[in-house]
Amino acid sequence: MREGIGGAHAGEAAVFSLKSEPAEGMLFYGVRVPSDNQVTLKLCNFTGGTSPAMSNVPVRVITFG
Repeated sequence: MREGIGGAHAGEAAVFSLKSEPAEGMLFYGVRVPSDNQVTLKLCNFTGGTSPAMSNVPVRVITFG
């Protein structure tokens, strides 16, 4: 998943945090900043089943480097 993050600069590192409890078995993490104002995030489903429906998940993203 790639999200628009104002102020992010290509090549920076990304730190990603949820501001609410994640769905059971779901892992979210920041991967990289491939271009200005874009951050690549990953979501892994460790439940062994279908991912639960999620929308409007509040997050905090910090970039540095």
